[in-house]
Amino acid sequence: SDKACVWLHAVSVGEVNLLAMLIDEIARRKPDWQCVVSTTTMTGMALAKRKYPELSVFYCPLDFSWAVRTAARRIRPRALVLAELELWPNLVKAVRESGGRVAVINGRLSEHSFRGYRRVRPLAKRLLGKVDVVAVQDETYAERFRRLGARAEVVHVTGSMKYDGAETDRGNPTTRRLARLAGFADEDVVFLAGSTQEPEEAYCLTAYQALRRDWPRLRLVIVPRHPDRFEVVARLLEESDLVWQRRSQLENQ
Repeated sequence: SDKACVWLHAVSVGEVNLLAMLIDEIARRKPDWQCVVSTTTMTGMALAKRKYPELSVFYCPLDFSWAVRTAARRIRPRALVLAELELWPNLVKAVRESGGRVAVINGRLSEHSFRGYRRVRPLAKRLLGKVDVVAVQDETYAERFRRLGARAEVVHVTGSMKYDGAETDRGNPTTRRLARLAGFADEDVVFLAGSTQEPEEAYCLTAYQALRRDWPRLRLVIVPRHPDRFEVVARLLEESDLVWQRRSQLENQ
């Protein structure tokens, strides 16, 4: 295609989700531009195909120079947008050499990751020097990027994109519909355990069973971070002797 192209890379489910508002904004501001989405995990790929059926979605090539050069030559991106911190040296280099610019969005850099990058600071500085925009979630992350060698003028604190477009009205139709499906009443108190990983579900169940003594209207909703853990969590609930249902079962009632 002769259209200007933006290559958006999201490693997995969380990053795929946060691209939605950005893709909509690009379409609004640059309707003649094309977006393509790459991801790394199988769950990320499945979600991206379902969430963005109108876009080209593909697995990001491994960071071998020949592989990423081929991808950059075929895609010819005007910009490569990396969600959170997917800095691959050969990919960044290939896109820059093909004439594209590189941006990190919703950037974050944990203390653990920062210490790791600091051990190879000369390499990190060289890599970050090729990045045109580093948009990070807060000032702590911004300072870490600057200390690793990112140019101060390209680092911007933009907040977390995960809150962009978040529904804040608890009375919205989707929430009301889900509450009806689950049999929740207005006086019920919902304990939402979202994006859980092992062993957090077990902790939540223990806390829930203790809290119910004082809060008889308390209801528990568990949303595991990874779909491939649904069966594990289901077995945990079976062993708890609680009355429970899957989200998919509610739709079929």
